Amino acid sequence: MIAGVAEYLTANGGSADCLAGLFAEWNMPSDGTPSCVAADLDGDGDDGYVVRLTRLPGPTDSRGYSGTWLAGEILIFDHDPGAYSPVFNLADLLYPCPYPPCGEPVLSNPVIYSVQDLNDDAIPELVFTSGHCGAHTCFINLHIFTKRDGAYVSLLTPQQGSGGFVSVPLADDQLRVEDIDGDGISEIVLRQGMVASAGAGPQREAVLVYSWDGEKFVLTHTTYDQSNAEPYALYFLIRDADDAFIRASYSDASALYREALEQPDLPDNYFGAGDSAELRAYARFRIGLSFAATGDPPSALMALDDTVAADPQALHSRLAERFRDAYAPASDMAAGCSAALAFVDENADAFRQVWEYGYANPNVGVERTPLCPF
Repeated sequence: MIAGVAEYLTANGGSADCLAGLFAEWNMPSDGTPSCVAADLDGDGDDGYVVRLTRLPGPTDSRGYSGTWLAGEILIFDHDPGAYSPVFNLADLLYPCPYPPCGEPVLSNPVIYSVQDLNDDAIPELVFTSGHCGAHTCFINLHIFTKRDGAYVSLLTPQQGSGGFVSVPLADDQLRVEDIDGDGISEIVLRQGMVASAGAGPQREAVLVYSWDGEKFVLTHTTYDQSNAEPYALYFLIRDADDAFIRASYSDASALYREALEQPDLPDNYFGAGDSAELRAYARFRIGLSFAATGDPPSALMALDDTVAADPQALHSRLAERFRDAYAPASDMAAGCSAALAFVDENADAFRQVWEYGYANPNVGVERTPLCPF
């Protein structure tokens, strides 16, 4: 089919109907989303073709399919003088062949979502999605590309370890491209669903907003659906406080940590090995750390003393004590965190267990540095 598209475009000098007649002749399956978009992709005045080639999933396809999902590829065809050829293949990019010969690189549920100028640079950005399903949950993968310096490059800041894209569980009203703030530059709005497995731990749906920062689309805002979060308010308020702390919004973080302290314990039938008392000790420690980060050593030391006094045997109270003892002589946050993280290393298994909230949630006890990031 790839060769057939290249030959057709070359023989006809392009395609006035964007390959609709060819695909009808082939009886190529469709899910109602575009199979071809013609656009000037590089500003040279001539159209290239963004093409989706599809077939029904076969027994050897291994990435999981849901409902009416199709198997296929998304390619870009452009021309040198006299001939069209594929210059980009999303499947090859996601699933490169390290040791030829390899099987067909195929995507599940490939969709050409949008081909338009999102960032007001007069060059279209290409928004694609693909999917995959595991044992319990199906996911959407978001990809954003444009042509720069003769090559198609990703414009999306990916999740760590994702391979250059963002992947979230399926949800209703999953993806929108819109100019939220009216500045002439579009945002990408992505709804994150939930993993349908008890082992994933407590979760909330979320709306993620990716905004243009001049180079890439970066995650700038997250809004959580609180409808199913109430039994786990203690945990989720701490997660929200940690997010504010990472943004250096220390006053907001402290307010959320204090709100968390007022919440009831986690449910008795809670999935993981998390501990409500440890979450409260952690919140108290982070309040002290927030004061230290804003340059208020007296308040920091008072909060850290209160942390130790409130629950002396808690793991995070002893962590606060290690930080306090190293921080106090010169108000040196780096020295405090060095001592605190040494304590984490000495009690690595205990920290791993106490931060086990299911595989859909971060384990900061394993990640280590987020516990004291200075």
